[in-house]
Order: sequence, then C-alpha cells, then structure tokens
Amino acid sequence: MTKFPIILRVHLAVQLLSLFIPLFSLLSTVTYTSLSLLQPVNFMKTSPKLKNRHSPVITSNLQLRSQVSPEANPEANDRNMAEANPSFPIDYDILTAKITDVVGAIVEGKMDVINNKLDVIQATLDGNTRRLDEAETRISKVEDIIADMETRLTRVESKICTFTNRLDDQEARSRRDNLRIFGVKEGVEGANAIAYFEKWLPSLLNMKTKNGRIRLDRCHRSLGEPISGSPRAVIMKLHYPTDKREVLALSGKNKQIFFDGALITIRQDVPQNVRQQRRNFNEACQLLITKGIRFRMLFPATLRFTYENRRFSFDSAEEALKVVSAIGKRSRRNAATPIAAWEVLLGVC
Repeated sequence: MTKFPIILRVHLAVQLLSLFIPLFSLLSTVTYTSLSLLQPVNFMKTSPKLKNRHSPVITSNLQLRSQVSPEANPEANDRNMAEANPSFPIDYDILTAKITDVVGAIVEGKMDVINNKLDVIQATLDGNTRRLDEAETRISKVEDIIADMETRLTRVESKICTFTNRLDDQEARSRRDNLRIFGVKEGVEGANAIAYFEKWLPSLLNMKTKNGRIRLDRCHRSLGEPISGSPRAVIMKLHYPTDKREVLALSGKNKQIFFDGALITIRQDVPQNVRQQRRNFNEACQLLITKGIRFRMLFPATLRFTYENRRFSFDSAEEALKVVSAIGKRSRRNAATPIAAWEVLLGVC
C-alpha cells in the first residue's frame, strides 16, 4: 500500500472539504425547505397570536403564493390546499423520492469531480513514487561506489605513507656520510672544492690523519644563487664513516670554531623533511642553551636531555617547550614541600 506524504494528505483533505461543504449546505437547504412545506399550517394554527408577527418578507411571500395560478404550479396549488385544509393528504414517498433524486444528482456530480481530482492526484503520486524509486536506486549505487572508493583510498593512503617512509629512510641512508658546514666564505675553495676541503677540514679541527688529509667522495656548495653576506653551506660526502664520526665529535668538543674571522658550524646532513621537523624544536633548544642544559637531537627529530638526574625525551616540539619552560621554576603545594613545575607537568610529583 502506497503511503502518501503528509503534504499530499493535507491537500487531499482540503479538496474534499471544499467539495463537501457546498453539499452539506445544499442538504440543509433542502431539509429546511421540506420542513417548511410540511409544518407552516399547523405552526400558524397552534400559534394564532404569531400570525401577525411574521416579517414583511414572509407575508409578501405568502401573498405571492396565493396569487399563483393552480395550473402554473401544481405543487404550489397542493401546498395552498394544504394550508387551507389541514386534512389535505401529503404523499411523503413522492416528496422523499424527489428530494432523493435531487440530492443524488448533486452528489453524483460532486463525486465525479472528486474522482477526477483523485485520479489526477493518484497519477501524480505514481509518478513521484517511480521517480523516488529511481533516485533511491541511483543513490544506493553511488553509496556502494563511494564505499568501495573509500576502502581503496584508505589502502592507497596506507601505501603512500609506507612508500614515503621508505623513501625518507633511503634518502637519510644516502646522506648518513654527509656533512654540512656553515660559515665558510664563498670562493675560498677555488675551482677544486674536493682537493681544498680534504686538507682544510683536518687542519681546522686539528685532526690526526695520514698525509694531513681526509678522503672525500664529493664536495660542493648548496643549491641556489650566492647572497652577499650569507655564504652557502658546503656539503661534502666523506669516504669513510669513521672520519665523519670523528669530525662530528671534534666539532662538538670545540664550542666555537672560527676560520678567517667567521664562525664555522658543522652538522650532520639530513633530508629536508627531517630538517623541518628539527626546526620546530628551535625555541625549546634555545631555552635549554640559555639555562645551560646540554641536549642532543636524535634521528629523525627527537630532543633528549638530562636534568636533575632525570632523562627527558620528546618527539613533540610543543610538549618539549612546555617542560623546558617550566624547568627552573618552583611551585608549592604547601610550605614544607616545594615542587618543581616540570614535575607537575609530567605528573611525577
């Protein structure tokens, strides 16, 4: 069974009311007329005092009826005879049949109109039902396609993440013997950068090597045009991993290294995304330097340091900054037990 929407039900009810209201009005009019035909004589005779209380309209109507000729209107003649003679017989079956015929004709006409409108409404509902069925079918197909695509997209995202991690790992492995040196003035290496820095690096760090040089596979400046007052970094690949570790160890022991009046900084070469992750720790690292706390940056981007015999390790720059900012501050739960602010943050108190 088809369920009509609420709006269509309301519309149908309004249409039916608009058709039945005139019908009810007609029925009430016919009923009133039939009663007036049957009762006027007895009413007037039972209340003689009310004869003279009729309105002018009723009086004129009665006079008009009396003037109509019997041949012109037999029904009026019968009614006049009934008024003149209360014992005049009235055939109620004929009257009822006439009223039934009139009402039946009117109702039949109205029902024809109602049936026509119902046919139109039913046709509209059938069309809407077909369209809704088609829309539901299409939506169901689209939902199935989207569900399949979401599953495939999840698999693709997982594969992309895996491939990205592998690619980053391969790039990091290809750079693990590389060093970046900052602060070396442009052009000091001349045309042969490898030959120059093979001797320059051991002499800068007082590094003991055979023949006073180390072996480099490649050496060049970083990409980009040189900027006045800001020399590009020197990127070199050492042939022996032991030489790279020794260079980093010596540069770590020497807090400040100068060459030709410029501060030289030596760092492990890492991929671009790792450098960006480490830059996020710059503020926390600066606070650690200000407070005189030594720290290390582990691969790929993990900040580690020790404070008050407790080792800290952070992969999140935000969490590291909160704890480092709280180091050195004291809070009091009570006067007898001072508590470090970083202990409150870590929940160790």
